[in-house]
Amino acid sequence: MSGASAMGEQPKTVLGVYIAPAEHNALCAAAEDNFCFEFATSVEDALRLVDASVPDAILCDFAAPGAGDLLGRLRDGGMTSSFAVLALAPEDDEVAQAAALEQGAEDVIALPAHPRLVRARLKKALCNRNAPEARLREGDVQSLPLEKASDLALKLINEAPGGFIRMRMAPDGSVVPVFVNDGFCRMMGMGRAEAMLLVVSDVYAGVHPDDVAALQQAIAQAMEKRTVFSARARFLHKQKGYLLFQAFYRATADADGSRCINAYFADITSEGEREERRRELLDNLPCGAIIFEIAADGTIDCPHINKRYIELVGRDAAELRLHDAIRAVHVDDRERLMRAIDEAVLEDRQMECDIRTLRGDGSYVPFHLVGRVVEKGPIKSVMYTTYTPISEETRSLSVALADQRRAERQAQEINEQLSFLNDVSRYLLVGSDPNDSIRLALEKMREYFDGDRSYVFELDEKRQESNNTYETCAPGVVPEKENLQHVPYALQEYALGILRKGESIFLNDSRGIADSGIDAGQIITNQGIQRLILVPLRSGTELVGFMGVDNPMRNASHVSHLMALGDYMTAMLRRRDNEEQILRDNRVLRDIMNDMPGGFVQQLVTPDGRTVPIFINEEFCRISGMSHDECVRFYSTDGFTGVHPDDEEMARLALEKLVATRETITLRLRLIRGDGSYVPMQVFYRVTDDRDGNLLLSGYYTDLTDELAAREREMAEHDELTGLFNRTRLARMQASVYQELSSCGVLFFDVNHLKTVNDTQGHEQGDVLLKLVADGIRAVTDERIHGYRYGGDEFLVVACNGDEAELPALAARWKEAMRALSSDRGVAATAAIGSTWSRAPLALGDLIRRADQAMYDEKQRVRQSAD
Repeated sequence: MSGASAMGEQPKTVLGVYIAPAEHNALCAAAEDNFCFEFATSVEDALRLVDASVPDAILCDFAAPGAGDLLGRLRDGGMTSSFAVLALAPEDDEVAQAAALEQGAEDVIALPAHPRLVRARLKKALCNRNAPEARLREGDVQSLPLEKASDLALKLINEAPGGFIRMRMAPDGSVVPVFVNDGFCRMMGMGRAEAMLLVVSDVYAGVHPDDVAALQQAIAQAMEKRTVFSARARFLHKQKGYLLFQAFYRATADADGSRCINAYFADITSEGEREERRRELLDNLPCGAIIFEIAADGTIDCPHINKRYIELVGRDAAELRLHDAIRAVHVDDRERLMRAIDEAVLEDRQMECDIRTLRGDGSYVPFHLVGRVVEKGPIKSVMYTTYTPISEETRSLSVALADQRRAERQAQEINEQLSFLNDVSRYLLVGSDPNDSIRLALEKMREYFDGDRSYVFELDEKRQESNNTYETCAPGVVPEKENLQHVPYALQEYALGILRKGESIFLNDSRGIADSGIDAGQIITNQGIQRLILVPLRSGTELVGFMGVDNPMRNASHVSHLMALGDYMTAMLRRRDNEEQILRDNRVLRDIMNDMPGGFVQQLVTPDGRTVPIFINEEFCRISGMSHDECVRFYSTDGFTGVHPDDEEMARLALEKLVATRETITLRLRLIRGDGSYVPMQVFYRVTDDRDGNLLLSGYYTDLTDELAAREREMAEHDELTGLFNRTRLARMQASVYQELSSCGVLFFDVNHLKTVNDTQGHEQGDVLLKLVADGIRAVTDERIHGYRYGGDEFLVVACNGDEAELPALAARWKEAMRALSSDRGVAATAAIGSTWSRAPLALGDLIRRADQAMYDEKQRVRQSAD
């Protein structure tokens, strides 16, 4: 609010509506001590301020789209009788000035506005309001015949920069002029009486005969649809000849119920002359030329085709209908031309294309086309296009080069798309902090689509509202996140209905937004949004939110990319929620999981069968030889990434079985380590459902490296045939455990007649004898007494920390075991036994040699006794 009173008089309140920020300073300068300004940027804001405190005057920019709607609603509510209404309009915009006067504005101030002019016009309007003869209700000018209207109304209409006629509908459907303003008289080069006489005799008098039908049609539409209709027509000036005007017609009703037509005429002669000069220029070109008018729906008209083009295609001008220049293009070239036009208009660049066009004789003539967009607007765009004849060889080569350039552009676009998808996917899949990852992803989205804002809304089904939880803004764009909290579902029914179906929303202009029904409560338009992309965020089949981009200026056709990233964004939001819940409710459980003796990983099973980790404990990272960040990054796209290729099929089949049976199963897998090697693991898998119905795969991993190493060592230290310890084990024990003994005894066994059995009965029978002797030795061993196969037919028993008398008892026990085993198996075996014993310090090797010698001496004694 600006302005203050230096005197005792209260300053007048002026409400500025749709005033551009650049004009605020001029208006504030106009305030001085007389006026106090308030500003509204929308119809709703203005109505709210008027309801709160009725102003003395309203100053409205009639170049804004909603200006007429504002005055209509104020008038319908009977409020405009309480204040003056003045209009701002660009100095060269006669249409806006006329619309302001038709809507009931009392004066028009041309932009840019000088402070002194604004102040003077406001004072004048307020004085007129206070004068008894000027206190008319809103609508008096329209409800009374203009010949009876107030002097002020007549003065304003006569001072309008264009022509104005008020016509009354006769019972037979004809129109009868009842008022012409000074501007109409000027445009006809006549005095008022002469002009009135002319139009009363024939309302279309002075109109070029070729344009009468267009005016009649505009009047008929205005009467039928009760809205403004426009047409171009040439009017005869007495001295200057025919001049081009834009005519605007609107139907109204008098107080007595009779129907009237208000007509306003804006001189566009100079514009028409410019168009005519352009057409003359095109007609004088040595090549063909066509003006293309491209409508918002993609249809193309050709309002002008020059003479040279007609000559080149050898066809009569009457044959070349408006759309024929497109239909005559060779069917193989038509898509290329349409694509080139669309790209030129969309990207605001020059169009080049080589095509073949049908000639009058049925053949085709090749042309090189160059097009330039000279006008671009929301309703239509205009392109001037030249047609230069070329040879068929040149056209073929040019098409090939154009296809190559297009392929290169497509490759560049694909690379840009892949880079975008890769960057956003990386942020959402491997980012360490979910909030930072989401913000980075949104910023990348905003840059890719060159939008004002990118954002995420999350739904709260319990409260039936949505909240803007994340946003990124382009430089200079005001953040809206704080203003978009607790938005009721009732204001989003249209958008949520589409998003719940899993469909995206793309609205390309403000009209599309207004017509779609998406902007309940003007939430969107109040933010200055004219283009909009929204895609759903779904967990399973449930809509949990949506993300979008405001005012995307490029790549808007790539909405599918955002759709593809929706699952990743949802996974990151779920990860954020899971982490927050774990931090809030399960800190102890998280510590327990991290302190588990084995690795633990929980993974989300995606619909396509991939598994994406959502939790990895520290022990799994340690086993894998990676940091936590490295583990998360490595397994981000598929939890089976690190499984050994030979084990992957087994793991995936196990997952399929788990999804079907929900059992707990165990597998032995090899998983990769950070150094590229593989670690053997025993894995226990189980599949469960989370609260949203998603499948979760929980895995517990134990490292088998030590167990397998011990097993391999155990196998390396055992004799394969007999299962007794071998000389490898003996060497290890001799270098370690046996060094600490206080005493040690050794029995040395040599199997009798083994060579004879091998030679006569075969080695398999010899192996039977060896196993028998070994089983007898095993029968007398324990933790202190160890049995070894020392050589081919030689065995040892090492008795640790025993006395010397123990050795004969062990030999006797062996012989007793042998008798029992021989009886059971029906095979007999004997061995010569030698023994020795020593206290520490001792040398096991020396004890073995002494026992071996004792065995040999015993074998010799037995032989001598037998002899």
